[in-house]
Amino acid sequence: MEVRCSTFELYRVLWAASFLADELRLKIKDGVMKTSLKDSANVMALIAEIPVEAEGELEVGLGHVNSLVKFLSKTKDRKILLEFNGKLRLITGTLTYTVKLAESSLISSDFKTKLNMDNFVEFLTTGKAFKDVVKLAKTVSYEVIFEAKEGVLKAIAEGDTVSVEIELGDLHRDVRAKYGIDYLEIISKSLRNDDAVLLKFDTDEPLAVCVDYPKMCFLLAPRIE
Repeated sequence: MEVRCSTFELYRVLWAASFLADELRLKIKDGVMKTSLKDSANVMALIAEIPVEAEGELEVGLGHVNSLVKFLSKTKDRKILLEFNGKLRLITGTLTYTVKLAESSLISSDFKTKLNMDNFVEFLTTGKAFKDVVKLAKTVSYEVIFEAKEGVLKAIAEGDTVSVEIELGDLHRDVRAKYGIDYLEIISKSLRNDDAVLLKFDTDEPLAVCVDYPKMCFLLAPRIE
């Protein structure tokens, strides 16, 4: 089976996935390639999809994700060809990378969420703003509190002797949830400064951090007070 897709979108999805696991499942159907996986601690998950040019359906296991990321980082071509035939061959320009496929049934990291986020608050920010929050908060604490009170959303980091509050913007519903800084840092590394980033969360509920290009959504479990 031959699949063509954006090199940039494939690179970003695999780059994000590489922080959670070194193998994943790919599902190709109706012109879309999807993957979903979680980390070994069951604290964070990633759901992602990119449009592809392909005929038919396919589900495969893919290992050596970190190696694939390194290969994709070396190509400048906008499109990449993926050939699935017992092995995966990635072809772009004069470069070809071949890797043995993993047995998809043995990959336990596949993730399906039943989380209902219909009533979660939503806040739109940028990749740079999210990165700045995480970078500053990490100097103070091992966790970040997202709290909306009196119409203002703040990110709060509290250490033993130092605390910092970062005003993010207007949010007209009171909510409060706490998340681990190490996982937030992983998410921030997967974002670009110019990304439009949608945050979805509720009091003591998971945090969803979503971007549209490519379509990716991180889900992070809260720290319960």
